Amino acid sequence: MMEGKAGVSMESRKKMSRAKSNSPMKRTVRRAVAWLLVFCMCMANMNSAVYAAEIATSSDALMAATPSDAAATDSNAAEILMPEQTVSGEELKEEAIRAISAGHEFDFDSEIRVMKDAEGKNESYSELFKGYRSFTLFADNGNGGRLTGGNDNAYGYIVVRVDKDSYEAFEKEEGTARATGSDAADSSAAERVWSLTGDEELIFLYVNADNGTVTFSLNIENLEADDIVVPSRTELYEDTEEEAEETSPAEKPAEDANEAGGSGSGGGSGSGSGSSGDVQDDPTDEGASDDSQAEDGQTDDSQNENDSENDTDAEKPDEKPEDGQTGGGSENGQENNDSSNTDKEDGNTDSGNDGNSGSGSENAGDSGNADSNGGNSGSGSGSDNGKDEGGSSNQGSSSDKGGSDSDSAKLSKSSLSLPTVMGPNPNAEFEEDEFGDMSFDEWQEMMEEEEEEAEEDEEDYTEEVSVAYDSEDEGISYLNMTMLPAVGAVVKKTEQAKGFAKLFKSSRSGEAEAVVMAGVVRIGDLVEGMAGATKSIKHLGGDNYRLHLDIAGKGQALDIVLVIDNSNSMYDSKMKNLKEILTGSNGGWGSQATEGFVDQVFAKNPESRIAVVSYENRAKVECQWSSNKNTVETSISGISQQGSWGNGKGGTNYEDGLLAARDVLKTKDPTHLPYVVFLSDGDPTYADWPENKFGDESDYSGSGQSADSNMEKYIGWDKVVSKNTVGEETIFAAKAFREDPAAAGTTIYSVGIGRGYEEKYLKAIAGNNDEFVFSGDDLKNTFDRIFESLKLEDVKIEDTLSKYVELPEGSLDKANVRVYKTDSSGRETDLSDSEYNLVYDSSTKKLTLDLSAAEQSGLLKEGYTYAVEFDIRVTQEAKNEFEVNGYPENSVGGQDTGSTSEGNPGFPSNDAAKVTWKKNSTGYTYPVPVVQVIETPKVQYNKRAIQSTDNKEIYDLILDVTGLKKTPDSSTTVTSSADVVFVLDQSASMRHSVGNGMSRESVVNTAMGSMLSDTTGIFKYSDEQRQNIKVKGYIFEGEKTDIKPENNGWYTSPDAAKSGLKINAPRSAGTYPKNALQKAIGSFNDSKADLKYIIYLTDGEPSNTSDESGGLNVLKNAGVSGKNIKFYPISIHNNPDNNWNGHRETYMEQAAKAARQGGMLCDGVYSGVKADEITKVFQQITGSIVTEIEQLGSGMTNVVISDELSEYAEFASADLTEQDFTVTRSDGKPVDYAVTLPNETEKKFSISFTEPLEEGVTYQVKVRIKPTQAAMDYYAQNGAYPNTPDAGTGTHADKNELGFYSNTEATLSFSYNGVTYAGDNAFEYRHPVIQILPEGRFVVQKLVKIDDNETPLAGSPDQEFIIQIQEQTTDGTNGFKSSVALKDGEMTGTVITEGEKTFNVHEIVPMEYEQSSIVVYENDGNGNPKPETAGVVAEDGNFKVLPGQDLIVRVTNTPVHKDFFHDAFSVTNKTKGDTSTPFTNDLAEQAAKTASKLGLTKKKTELEQEEGDLIA
Repeated sequence: MMEGKAGVSMESRKKMSRAKSNSPMKRTVRRAVAWLLVFCMCMANMNSAVYAAEIATSSDALMAATPSDAAATDSNAAEILMPEQTVSGEELKEEAIRAISAGHEFDFDSEIRVMKDAEGKNESYSELFKGYRSFTLFADNGNGGRLTGGNDNAYGYIVVRVDKDSYEAFEKEEGTARATGSDAADSSAAERVWSLTGDEELIFLYVNADNGTVTFSLNIENLEADDIVVPSRTELYEDTEEEAEETSPAEKPAEDANEAGGSGSGGGSGSGSGSSGDVQDDPTDEGASDDSQAEDGQTDDSQNENDSENDTDAEKPDEKPEDGQTGGGSENGQENNDSSNTDKEDGNTDSGNDGNSGSGSENAGDSGNADSNGGNSGSGSGSDNGKDEGGSSNQGSSSDKGGSDSDSAKLSKSSLSLPTVMGPNPNAEFEEDEFGDMSFDEWQEMMEEEEEEAEEDEEDYTEEVSVAYDSEDEGISYLNMTMLPAVGAVVKKTEQAKGFAKLFKSSRSGEAEAVVMAGVVRIGDLVEGMAGATKSIKHLGGDNYRLHLDIAGKGQALDIVLVIDNSNSMYDSKMKNLKEILTGSNGGWGSQATEGFVDQVFAKNPESRIAVVSYENRAKVECQWSSNKNTVETSISGISQQGSWGNGKGGTNYEDGLLAARDVLKTKDPTHLPYVVFLSDGDPTYADWPENKFGDESDYSGSGQSADSNMEKYIGWDKVVSKNTVGEETIFAAKAFREDPAAAGTTIYSVGIGRGYEEKYLKAIAGNNDEFVFSGDDLKNTFDRIFESLKLEDVKIEDTLSKYVELPEGSLDKANVRVYKTDSSGRETDLSDSEYNLVYDSSTKKLTLDLSAAEQSGLLKEGYTYAVEFDIRVTQEAKNEFEVNGYPENSVGGQDTGSTSEGNPGFPSNDAAKVTWKKNSTGYTYPVPVVQVIETPKVQYNKRAIQSTDNKEIYDLILDVTGLKKTPDSSTTVTSSADVVFVLDQSASMRHSVGNGMSRESVVNTAMGSMLSDTTGIFKYSDEQRQNIKVKGYIFEGEKTDIKPENNGWYTSPDAAKSGLKINAPRSAGTYPKNALQKAIGSFNDSKADLKYIIYLTDGEPSNTSDESGGLNVLKNAGVSGKNIKFYPISIHNNPDNNWNGHRETYMEQAAKAARQGGMLCDGVYSGVKADEITKVFQQITGSIVTEIEQLGSGMTNVVISDELSEYAEFASADLTEQDFTVTRSDGKPVDYAVTLPNETEKKFSISFTEPLEEGVTYQVKVRIKPTQAAMDYYAQNGAYPNTPDAGTGTHADKNELGFYSNTEATLSFSYNGVTYAGDNAFEYRHPVIQILPEGRFVVQKLVKIDDNETPLAGSPDQEFIIQIQEQTTDGTNGFKSSVALKDGEMTGTVITEGEKTFNVHEIVPMEYEQSSIVVYENDGNGNPKPETAGVVAEDGNFKVLPGQDLIVRVTNTPVHKDFFHDAFSVTNKTKGDTSTPFTNDLAEQAAKTASKLGLTKKKTELEQEEGDLIA
């Protein structure tokens, strides 16, 4: 493990350090053996000897170049990508979360020691990590998080820093402090997740310990910034030292270029040399003479080396080096150093000639001290002829700035070499090809301009700056990164041992000199901004809508107009101070750079815009709306004094400044939050003429001295004096400005600068709201307070509903309210009840959401958007008004308020809706969505119950619908809403090959990617339309089911869906789909989508062979009839069992059948084995779904007829199948439809038409039903029917007869013209009725009751009793009649009746008996009376028989005869009937004819022998 590697704790480092320092003997032995090897290798190869000696001494300085490695160590123009692999801003954010959560802590002080700097630039680095805990991104990249690009001498780090207190609180909340170091990943802490707020900052550290410049490039998708060019240590201090010497720009050049070091190199150090080992406290120190120089050109670090064993020499890097000599310079090369160092007046620096390196020859050495320009820095080693062979770009020019008194390092983004052409002699004549006709003065001016430009360019690397620029490229953001200046440092260095050295140790650790730079950027700026506040509406169908209001934690993008007083009084020091506060400062000698107000605004939200207006006598727009920080700051810096009062300038005209601001606000972005910041240091002295005409000015007027002076104007030669003073006109203008439509919703801050003003004018501009008026005692504090007011703390969202909409039933409880937050990846999390407060005032119809508790700090987090959604309905008042007047004039939906609202006419959904926060009671006013009154299509549909003629117990239940005409604009694509749920098999068998090097898993993932594509798949619509498409998945492996997204929400973007719904099969896992299928069905419980789909893919049968384990029971009992869920089973099994679980079908065929039984629509199984077959299946399903999503003027689509039978009706077929339903169309053509059969708990069926209905064609559904036993029982108990049929609904409606409703509810749902009529908005069929069986029935039973103390009569029990039965008719005619002789206990046969009938029962009683009672009972079905139903027949003997009744009429007698002086057998029965009508043979014949109905067994001859008459 590399010492100092990110992620290694300080304690671990100390242990390693002690372990190494405690083994001196080991080091001695190693060195001895190494020197032995050196001797041996020297005999064979000098280069190897040099290498071994370097190993033995463990030098950590960069090696002196040898012929074999010179090119390899040159890193000029080398590029390092940050990070090494291209990532998105979102991925970088996720890596930051991982680094923090896993505890990959970064110790800056251990890795990098910044050296003191004369200008104090090192101080910004000391503040970089103070008060923070920092963590290394990509810490497990095998290099400790270092991003090297293949060059170990130059590298970068990406570090995230978080507030120390916040992180420690995070640790405390999670229990014990998180473990750090190499075992962090194995601790429980590694599972905890840090929640980013967006305010955390990434630090890009750039380290160059090489001997040439290195370029670092940002490598983040759709995000660009300037490349960062970091110089070598030599180059950084070379420029500094040269600039310490003053050199005239017109100094005469050397007479002989060759003697001066050749035409190319100037004696400079070549890029083949090793870099200097200097570690300087003072970068301008010239160093000592060569007397102290190391032998053989060895670097300073060779003498003060810190070997890998951490010996005592490790404390020496702070010691001032003796010389800057590097490389293997010869003896002559050292002599050159002598001469160079003595010629200081010529401006030579140590890095000029001491840097001779490589194999420089005598000639090269001699040329090194020719003149003052010997300090040139070449890029190659000097040759014998003194020519540049290293490709130097300096071409003999000097890097001296010639007279510059700055001793700071001068670096350029484009080049570190800043050559200055030597000035000509003023008296010399120029060659035409050099300067043409340019005079010396012109040449000198040109050189001064170039020098100024070069110095400006260099400042980017010597001061703290912001790196950003503009471009016209779409989709590219440009990063505002704050850069810290380049400084010298000592860094940890680890090199891998090579060759024989590996026998003794694997690596050497030490320190190396380097140049360090750093860039700082907020994480929130790397991720696509989640900013803004939106309000939108979605039509749910019919009168129902759903409102959505949100606010992003990052805040709404701002449109700010800065209105700046540019009068003469601002130019004491006020303007300079104001500019610095607005634009910030770059720091200076020992001072820190500061951010300005403009910096803060754009850092908060880069989409914000700022415009700048200055005013004096007249106003001027200095900068129109711009999101470019540099453009805005340049315009502010460019504001200059216009003149004095004497030349008509320099006054103060508030009104003209406001007028210019008004004109700018006319083009504000309606989605941005508008602000005006009005600044002045005095009272108005001018106003616009004519008075009281804001916006109609032609000139200005005033004395220029006082607000109390009257307005006056010369018109021609006449002087017109107004009654209004300048002050009065200003107050009028302030009010007019606030009320102007362009300023609607604008928050206006008035800022007074100094004390020379009256507050009443500034208050008038701010609307007399003290909250927005600031005094200018401390201008910096004022702007800090203004910026603080932009922070979203204690946020409230308010929405007052209009009279045209209402909550369902006037209550939040019925409005399906949801309050949630969404992170930058689209993950939604519902807020708990304790995190918000939502109230509704029914008297004002005002809904208020308080989010002050949504986050612990009260501030909304920048990485989230907070939203509330709830349902509303169109009111009857809206419908009434629409019928009379239509929609209100100019009432159209606001921008981005939804597809049915934006730009469309309608009724406003609210009177007022806004979001406010702690420091801003004005807040942001939401755009107004509108609702439409939906004109219900006039659909022809009916339901009838027709009684069968052959069996009156049976009815044909008929439901029909006639297709509507196509939608008005058949070319318009109307996108339906769709919820798509995937159930995906991730068992081990998904790894199996399908040929061509592909697995089932890879083929499915590719096909899924295409299906979820935003170009060819189900997401291929506009952003607005795409919001209606939602996707989720349940991925099962073994008995585990993964829910995607993990929060059980929905994917609404293609990228998130494709990323989340990827199969990654393990090496071992079975197939248990039950749980996944159950969750998939449950996901539609609250779905309001027009279309719903389940796509179930598996490559085999369930591991357990049972309907339960395979999920078939889940599908069968889904109970989703009428929900319009389509089920797509996909089998990629190459050998399915055709008799799975003994059912003569494959498992997937049974799954399809079970889905249909559960109420889903399913066309059948889609199968594929090979890659192209699987791909084709997905294409087919995608095409089917897309076709259904898109409605191209297709009339009525998604038509479903549903009917649930009542308790009084049941299907005529005991074993109902799809064949019991008949579906036809009036033109005789076949119909494509699907039947959903009832389940065990419901009597509900559905017929779904899979194609749009054709205009004018009637589609009919028919099924046979009959009354239930419950209907018979009801009628028997109540004697009447409960329901009146709707007109035109069948047999009994046509006869105006009552009956039982055949259904509880029957509906017609469909989509038409972009509106879905389903659920509460579905069309309801009318109600037909049915009646129970028309027959009633009864029997008559004879009983003789003999008390215990009575003696049975003679002849008993053979005594017969004649019972007479007569139907009573309403018209007095005789109906059915008969008589029968019964003995005790006997019953008649069953008398069957039609309809409701009344009968009379009478008995011819023998003399020995009397009749005690006639009682009617209900039959219990077994021929026994139900005692509880007993009903005594009245004295007249009449009783009713109702349809469906089954009665027992019991006639009871008791004996009364006394056996005196006669024989019981001689007693003659006497009739109670009319004795004048004897019992004749004809009557007996008639009675015999009816015997078949009575079920009598008596013969005709027997009847003739009976006495008595049939009574009337």
